[in-house]
Amino acid sequence: MKTIATRFRELASQLAASKEIELLGFHLFPPLAPSSFHRLEEDHQLLIPRAVRRFYEQTNGLQLHWRFRRSDSPQQHSTMAPHPWKMIFPNKMVADGRIVILPLEKLLAQNWENRIYFDWMKDEPSIRVQEQFCDLYAFSRRIRPFDFFGDGYDMAFHIGQQGEWQVLMGEDYHHSYQCSRLTDFESYLEFLLAAKGHVASRIHFYQDEQGLTKTPLQTLVDYWTVENSFRMEQVPLENTFQMAGRMGRSTADIKSSLLLQRSHRTVPVKPEEWESIVEAHRRFLSSGGAGGQWQSLLINGLVIGLYEGAVGRSGEQAQLEHRRLLPSVDCSKVALPYANFCGLEARRVDFSQSDFSHCLFTDARLERANFEGSLLRQSDFSRADLRGVNFRKADLRAADFENCDLRGADFRDACLEGARFPGAQLESIIR
Repeated sequence: MKTIATRFRELASQLAASKEIELLGFHLFPPLAPSSFHRLEEDHQLLIPRAVRRFYEQTNGLQLHWRFRRSDSPQQHSTMAPHPWKMIFPNKMVADGRIVILPLEKLLAQNWENRIYFDWMKDEPSIRVQEQFCDLYAFSRRIRPFDFFGDGYDMAFHIGQQGEWQVLMGEDYHHSYQCSRLTDFESYLEFLLAAKGHVASRIHFYQDEQGLTKTPLQTLVDYWTVENSFRMEQVPLENTFQMAGRMGRSTADIKSSLLLQRSHRTVPVKPEEWESIVEAHRRFLSSGGAGGQWQSLLINGLVIGLYEGAVGRSGEQAQLEHRRLLPSVDCSKVALPYANFCGLEARRVDFSQSDFSHCLFTDARLERANFEGSLLRQSDFSRADLRGVNFRKADLRAADFENCDLRGADFRDACLEGARFPGAQLESIIR
């Protein structure tokens, strides 16, 4: 098995060989001696986890900086020499990709009083971290930034009372660590390799207002595939497909096989049931049901939709969550805004010339479906299988296509203003 240092060297070689990338610098450093680990543990009264120790046994710090050749960012550091660590802290080096992992003794010795933790925090309410509530001051005192990767952003260790070293993201120049998913150091290193150190992907992947309350992410080597890794070849598409060059958020908590099994167990919607659903939804909308918002909930690996903010006084909202529609059902020329199609299986179904704005299509399987000329404003297609779908002349303003499979989809003459595509697969799209 290759060492982590070898894998980062191979990443740097790959970046240097890329026509799209300008490698500004890559450096590994002399490893820490075994006696240094023992001394640091005694000095700081802690135990260094095996995963952290393995990294620093190979290199005591890491620096990687690159930018896209199309980038208009000024090249502030053109030499290939290592940057002095004291220059890292101001965090003003402009790059599209960056890893700046500090030497172990520096990250442990740095004093963060009045930068991360403050006396006023002692009077603040407790914060929830997974299933427990923690004192904000005590929580913040245990944070040790170690990777200064972006202007105002860093990754940090949170060294718990039981000796666990969790990893989380800080923003606003070390003032906030409460809007991040938690992970472990080994998972974070695998992310760095998959993301090639891309700054924007890191922020998008870990930023989450409820992140501390969720199960920590595990993104070890088996999690990463070509499809969910950073694809620099899609960056030029960002002029049309917003955020196409960024990685999507983790889908490790979602059990795709369970979603598929659930829809397969349902009886397909028949034409007469479809007509009844459309009519009941019309009454729901006309009696006050329009104008709400969909939220996606994850329960035991299963994604479900929750509608909030509006209630219809009559009729019934269209709920096709984890149902099946067959091509024999004509679904064109209907008005079903604010409907729930989460997990729907509807391959080759005709949805053309319809109003499906503000709908929830997350995790749906819609290969070769036809949405030509349809209204899909602010609809959420996250993680949907949209291979070969016809979106010609569709209104897709502010639609969400995060982590969608859009290979071969047709976007000719579609309105994409405000639509977002982080983590989407866009090979062979037609535009």
